This record gives sequence, C-alpha cells and structure tokens, in this order.
Amino acid sequence: MPWWKPNRTVVRSSGDATASAGGVAVSGAVGSIQIGGPPPARSAYREQVRRFAPSRLVGRDEEMATLVRFCTAPEGSGPYAWWRAPAWTGKSALMATFVLTPPAGVRVVSFFVTSRWAGQSDRVAFTDAVGEQLAQLTGQPAPGLVTEATRDGVFLDLLREASAFCRERGERLILVVDGLDEDRGVTTGADGHSIAALLPAEPPDGLRIIVAGRPDPPIPSDVPDRHPLRDPGIVRTLAPSAYAEVVREAAERELDRLADGTPAEQELLGLLTAARGGLSGQDLAELTTLSPRRIAKQLGAASARTFSRRAQQWRPDADVYLLGHEELQKRAEALLGPGGLARHRERLHVWAGTYRDRGWPEGTPEYLLRGYFDLLTETGDPARMVSAALDAVRHDRMLDLTGGDSFAVAEVTATQDELMRQPGADLLTMIRLARRRDTLRLRNANIPSDLPSLWARLGHPARAEALARAIDDPNDGSRGARAVHSLIQTLRDLGEGDRAESLTPLLKPPYTGIEPPEPEAELPDDADPERLLAEAYDPETRFALLMRLADALPDQAGALLDQAQQELDGFTDADKHWSSSISLAFTLVDRGELDRAESIVRAIRQPDRRDNALAILVGDINSDADEAWAESIVQSLAGSPYWQSWALRRFASSIARSGDIERALAIAERIVVPGDVNIRHHCLREYGDALSEIGLHIVDDDPGLAHRLALRAEQAARSTIEPYARDQALLDIARASARTGTPRVAAEIAAFIVDPQRRRTLAEILMWDAIDQDDHERARKLAEAINDRDGRLASLAVLARITGDVDHAKELTTAISDPEQRILSMAALEGPTGEQETSLARTIGDARQRARILMDIALRSDDPGAPDRVEAEIRAMEDSYERESALAFLLLPRAEAARAERIARSIEDPGLRGQALVNLAGLHVEDPGRVREILVEIPDPFWRDKCRVGLVGIEARLGKLDEAEAVIETITADYDRDNARHVVALAAAESGDHARATALAEMIDDPQTRAETLTGMSAHATGAEAHELLIRAARLGRWTTTLEHLPAAVIGPLADEVLSELRAAS
Repeated sequence: MPWWKPNRTVVRSSGDATASAGGVAVSGAVGSIQIGGPPPARSAYREQVRRFAPSRLVGRDEEMATLVRFCTAPEGSGPYAWWRAPAWTGKSALMATFVLTPPAGVRVVSFFVTSRWAGQSDRVAFTDAVGEQLAQLTGQPAPGLVTEATRDGVFLDLLREASAFCRERGERLILVVDGLDEDRGVTTGADGHSIAALLPAEPPDGLRIIVAGRPDPPIPSDVPDRHPLRDPGIVRTLAPSAYAEVVREAAERELDRLADGTPAEQELLGLLTAARGGLSGQDLAELTTLSPRRIAKQLGAASARTFSRRAQQWRPDADVYLLGHEELQKRAEALLGPGGLARHRERLHVWAGTYRDRGWPEGTPEYLLRGYFDLLTETGDPARMVSAALDAVRHDRMLDLTGGDSFAVAEVTATQDELMRQPGADLLTMIRLARRRDTLRLRNANIPSDLPSLWARLGHPARAEALARAIDDPNDGSRGARAVHSLIQTLRDLGEGDRAESLTPLLKPPYTGIEPPEPEAELPDDADPERLLAEAYDPETRFALLMRLADALPDQAGALLDQAQQELDGFTDADKHWSSSISLAFTLVDRGELDRAESIVRAIRQPDRRDNALAILVGDINSDADEAWAESIVQSLAGSPYWQSWALRRFASSIARSGDIERALAIAERIVVPGDVNIRHHCLREYGDALSEIGLHIVDDDPGLAHRLALRAEQAARSTIEPYARDQALLDIARASARTGTPRVAAEIAAFIVDPQRRRTLAEILMWDAIDQDDHERARKLAEAINDRDGRLASLAVLARITGDVDHAKELTTAISDPEQRILSMAALEGPTGEQETSLARTIGDARQRARILMDIALRSDDPGAPDRVEAEIRAMEDSYERESALAFLLLPRAEAARAERIARSIEDPGLRGQALVNLAGLHVEDPGRVREILVEIPDPFWRDKCRVGLVGIEARLGKLDEAEAVIETITADYDRDNARHVVALAAAESGDHARATALAEMIDDPQTRAETLTGMSAHATGAEAHELLIRAARLGRWTTTLEHLPAAVIGPLADEVLSELRAAS
C-alpha cells in the first residue's frame, strides 16, 4: 500500500449472493426482444386530482384570476407563489380546479401531499408522482432506475427538461404542490428531507411554482436561508369560504353519524382510519365479512365530503378510499380512541401476515407493498418495520410492481433511522439492514457502460444521468467511470455542455483522465527502414517498428508484416506477445488475410488469452466473407461460454455497424446463460452490453427499436448480482467468524466462495488459526482443500516446515510451478539465501515481475551489491515507460536515501516523476520538514494532494494534530481531503480527543469513508459510545465495514444467517 494512502479500518468491497426475481431466465437463451416494448410514461395522477376536485368551484373567481395572472406574467416576475390559509378554507379545492383548468399556453404538473393516505406524504412519493408526470409531458419513459442517492438529481433534471420542452413550444410549466404542511418527511429520520427543500431555489427559465398550505407548522429547517419560500413577499392569504365552512359542518356531522352507525359502517370507518387510507374495495372485503358490492354501497352512501376515491398508483384500474380531509382523519381518530385504532390496526397486521406467509404472491394488494410500511413508520412500529425491510421476497414483488428498487431502499433506510432513534439500538439488526440495502444497490452494478449514452441519444438525458450515477460496481470502478466519461462526450456532442460539466465531479481518481492514447509520431519521409531495423536490438522493438513501417509504406507492407510475424517468436514477455499478436492479427484482418490472422492468434500459448484474442478479432469484420469467418471462430469457442459471449457481443456490434440490425439482434440472442454463477453473471452483462451497442448504431434511424433495446438491456443488467462482490463479503464474514472463535462456520462459508484467490486467502487464514491451536490435522485438511495447485503445495510446505519435516517441505516447494510462488516458499524455508532464488527469478519472462521479485530477494540478501544489480536489471529494460515505472514503484520505495534521491531526479516522464517524488517523500515519514520540501517540487496537482495526505498522516502520528488539520485545508481534491480527515480523526480518537475526532468525522462527505472512520473510532471508545459509533457506521457504510470490530454475539448469528441462505440457495 502506498505510504500516503490511509490504512483504513476496512477498505473492502461487499455484496450479497441473491439475485432478484423477475429478471432474465437463468439458463438457456436470454430471450428475445419484445418488439412491442413499454411506451413512454403515462401518469394517472391527473385523474386522481379530478376525483377530489369540486364539481363546481364556488366564490373563487378572483383567486382563479390571480393564479392565471401569476402563470402568464412576463419573464422577470417572481417564480414562486404561496397560498396560505387555515384548515377548511378550500385551498385544495382551489388548487385542484386550477390544475384541471389551466389557462391557455400553460402546462401543469402537481402533487397533493395527503398525510391521511399512507404513501402519499413524503419526498419519495412526491418525486415519483411528479417525475412520472414530467416524463409523460416530455415523452420519456418513467424513471425506472432511481436510487436513494440519485432520486433528487433525477427529479430536478426532469424538471429542467420539461421546462425547456415547454419553453421551446411557447408554453410555460407550472408546478403545483398542495398541502406542504402535511409533509411527513420533515420529521422522518436523521436523513429525512422535506419536499419544500427539494423545490429549486432558482427555478429553470419558464418554470413557476405554486405551493399551498397552512400557516403552521413553520418552514422546514432543511430549506436554505435564501430560498424563495422564506420570502414573505410571495405569500398570498386565502380568505375563508362560506361554502367550505358549510361543507365542513356537513362532513363532520356525517362522520359522527358513521361513528355511531351500523356495525358495517363503524367497521369500514375504523379500518380506513386506522390504515390512513389507501384500501381498495377488495382489500376491505378481505378484511371484513362484507362483499365488495356491499362495501361500495356503504361507502357510496356517504357523501364525497366524507370519503374520497383515488386511483391506485400502480394499478389504476382499482380505486382506493380515504377520508376526505386531514381534519376528518384527525376527528375520526379521536372518535375511535387509542383502543379502537389499535384493534383495527391489529387486523391490518394479521392481514399483512397472511400475505407474508403466502410469499407475497402475484396480486398482493398495493397497500401492503407501499402504504402499509408508511403506516408502520408513522405509528412507530420498529419491530414490524424491520420485518418488512428485511423481506427480500416482498422487495422482489415491489420490483415487479414498480419497476425499481427506490421504495425498497427507502424502507430499509427509514427502518435504520427509526432504530437509531431508539435507545440501545440493536447492532445485529442494523448490520442485517445494511446488508439488505447493499443487495438492493448491487442490482445496479451491471448497467452497460454504453447505456447512459444511448438514453441521452434517445432524448432522455435525465434517465441517462440517473443510470450513470447508479452504476456502483465495487470490483470494476472503471465501468462506472467509462459510463460517465462516455455520457459526458455524448452530452457535449448533443450541445448539452452545462449538463456534461455537471457530471465531471463524478470522475474521481484515478479515472479523471480517461483519454485515448497519444498517437505515435509519424516516421520522417527520409527514414531508412534498414538502418532503423538494424538499430533495434530486441524482438519487441523490431516488431513495433515493423508495424509502423508497414503502415507508412503500403507498397512494402506484405514483406514487413511477414518479418513482424517472425519477430513474435522471440518475445519473452507474455503480455506483450499477446497484445502484439492481436495487433498484427487486426492488421491482417483489415488486409483480408483472415486465416493468417486466426493462425497467429491461435499460436498464443495461454488458452485463456488465446480465447480472449479470438473473441476480440470477431469485432473487426467488414464483409460477408468476414462474417462467415467470424461465425466459425464463435463456434470454436463453444467450450468457453465466457469468451464466446464476449465474441458474440462484439460480433453483433460489428454486424450492426454494417446496417443488418435483424442479423445483429439474432446474434445477440445466441448469448447463452449457463448455471455457473461467475459465467452467468458475465454472459448477462455481455448480453446487456450487446443490446446497448446495437442501440447506439440504430438510434438515429430507428429510435423506437433503440428505445426497446435500452429497456431490455436494463432488464438483463438488473437480473444478476456481481459474484466477486459476493465472494468478498463471504470472505469478510468468514474472517470475522474465525476471529470470534467459530472457524468451522468460517470453513463452511468458504466452500461457497467461487473466486479461487479469495478462497485460498480464507483457507490460509483458517489454516494458520488451526496451527496456532496446534490442530495440525485440521490445518492439513484446510491446506489440501485449496483448489489452486501451487497454493495448495505452498500451504502444505509451510505446514511441513512447522511440524519439523523440512525435507518434505523442500520437496513440496520444488514441485511448485509458478516461479514467484516457489521463490516465496523457498524464502520461508531458507531465510535470506538468494542464489537459487535469483536464478529462478531470471527465468520469469515478464520484465516488471522479474524486477520486483529480484528486488524482494535483494532486500533479504546479505550481499551489499544486490540492489545495484537490481537497478541495472531495471535500467536494461527497453521500454522507457516500463523502465521508469519500475524505478519509481519497485526500486525507489525500497532504496536507501541517496539512491532514492538519484532515481527520483532521473525520471523524465512528468506523471511518473510526480509519483516518484511522492514515493521519495514516503522515505521520510519521521521528518515532516523534508516531506514539505519535496512537496514543493511535485509538478502534478493530483500527486501533490497524495503527498499532502501522507504529510497529514506523518503529523498525526507525531501527535501534531493542529498541524495536520492545517495541511488538510490545502488539499484540493474531495476524495483526498476525506482520506486526510479519516487519518486525523483516528489519531485524535486514539489520543483521547474524542470531540476533535467526532468533528472531523462529521466533515467527511463520502458516506463509506465516514463509516470507516466511525468504525475505527469505535476501537478507542468503550461501552455505549463504541456501540453508538458502530450503529452510525452501519447506517452509512457497506454491511461488511464494521465486521472487524463486532463482538462474537453479533458475528455468530450474522454468520449463521449468511450460511443458512447459502445452503438454501444451493
């Protein structure tokens, strides 16, 4: 690890094993494209407004005229109007009438905050309902892939797009939000946010916003000080309406009558009041002994003043009932009393339990998938909230219903927030909730990197940005970076420069500079090929020169390429042989020499790399003959579904480039999804990538089909969870099990790890645990269970040495085939001797790997001349970048001070020079003054910040926390500043300065970094304080973040739960 990089408490990826239901099939062909795919969004919200709008608005002509003037006033007028009045003044009637009858040239989207209808009174419901209306207005599909982190940004983007859409048509967009005082998000959770705070302080041109509500409660505290909502000049007071007062009196009389009415009337009133609305006639029939017909008759007999009917959100063919006004809801609750409410809510809980016991079947009432959880939240029922938030089957049914996971993630985080408000929150439950949240988030990890650009090209930049922001693959961060980088370029091409620039902060190090490589300098016109070749002394240099000459001298290209092919036989570096073979093969394909190109690739010695190269070749075809040749290669890869799926994706993309879209789709549909979890995940990812790439080729000619391909690509991507993240999480929980005294549970979990390297790592950990307990038989069984042959031999050699059988240990070491692994084993057996190891190291073909191993040997050698020989070995490398890179990263960090100074000054590449100087500074970890001197010399701002982080660590270790904080203020990159605060917070906690540690932790912006900081601080706290720190970390970070600090009482049940799920899944 670099000296400047903080030694985080936990810096691991995490994940879970279970993929969701409702996705692509798990075996056979992935499935065909549905030509009649989903249409653009259609919102039923206007019909909901129509349901509760008065048939005739009485006595409000002046107010309607004021609303019209506000909406049609010229630009420059204020963008906000706030209508205030007490309850029963007629605010909602006025707003609903305006929404349904706007003036000409005005387009209206609206949301009526309804606290008496569970699920219609918070920020999530607001963004969902208004976002769907905005998508319909602009002809987009509904935002399907919205996460907790992206919801607000997607909504604001849709708002900007809709404003521009209206402005281009000479229209004005109006957003109406009624019932701002009924927003439940104002008081929900540590991360609860109000609807008011989401309304833009500077609305885009052409947008005006009308809000309505009571004078109390006051403006939510999360609304910024300078927000227009805090301007008293926007307030308009709505005068009382005599007609509304008559309606109120009549509704209250009728409610009183129902409360004292027939048993059926009392039962229906009690259930609707207890549920806070949202129950359909069929729901009520299941909850009572009444038939749907009688329920409709009973509720129909009551006037519309008492009960309202609304369409369900996702199944608009069925209506739901709720009390007609918030004040009626309060009055009904008072009439029922605590006992009556409790009895009716218990019936709702039993009803929910019957559906849970049935596995949340298709047709589960919408209320149980949305409104019921909001009822649990509002009534403060943490036990049932936990049960619902941990129910994976229920979340899968929600995904089927809503098309996304945003509501499920919101449930999990709301439950965590509720637990944090409870004294002595249960740590095990918080970790289980974090694990569930991570599983939901990982559904977004496989989004094709081209898909955001496709959506942008289809005219849906908000959806494109949401997708790009949602890609969160812990093992392939470059995938998300590629998506963002590609989207930025696409947006710039589309003239969306401002939006493109807003995405650049997402390109965090090391992906900020994703640019194509610099082209090689052209050969001069008077270049003498024979002289140039004579000066090239090794096969790799001659090959590169021959390829350049073949490009520059087309008349001699055939002979030059023949020579280049001959040079391949002299390559010793496997990586360069592989890449050079592909380069030559591509050139030959372009010349039409297909069979020769294939023969060169098939000469690659490593089978996996050979298949990889063959798969790459089929992406470069240009004719029917090429297609037949590519088809034969694809067929030859039938025994390698991993590479065949890659080949089919590239093949399909090539055919799409030629314009044969039907054929390209047929090829993509041949991607087969096998049962092996790793291969399955890869194939589904390739399938989604293929559809996205084909979509990009046809988006201009057939946007309808491109749109359907984009939707299908999303479906494929979300039907699998990244297996390596799953394996890392299993490794982490198994390690924790071993640490807390249950190695046998850890060993059983290890059997489910797919990745050989992680499986080996865990086996070695468990083996050493057994050795420490003198259980050599268990240690031997663990070593023998390692799948990797060399790893198994190395572990058995260690065990033989420990048990005194040195000769057998040497035999096992000699049998190890990998030179590096054998050298490490020899070092463990023989100590600092180096001659045999050095000889073996010189057989390694890869120059960089050879130099690294020789450096390791030199450091263990008693020979003072060994470092000189290693430096000579590195300086003999032909490739200047490889040479300077090896000097900067391999030799310099381990060299004595004088040699390190000389090496750092000798490096000419500007980027490598900055890195070399940072590594030079790392040799002076006890001398902050010298580090500051070197810092001044570093030319690259990126590496200057890395050095500053290291300097912060030095000052912190020396106890100079004030100096360390001063350095933090000079760091420019957010990522590095967070890392530096992490370092100082832990140093402060270790020194007992808990106030400073807490303040620094709260300043860290990245949730995962803050979680790791809190976890580290817990090691220096005791009792309730440590418990609270771990609770907060579990709320913010990945579920494995806190494992190293959890007690056995938490690890044990957690590991048992993981193991139980693994057994069930197998």
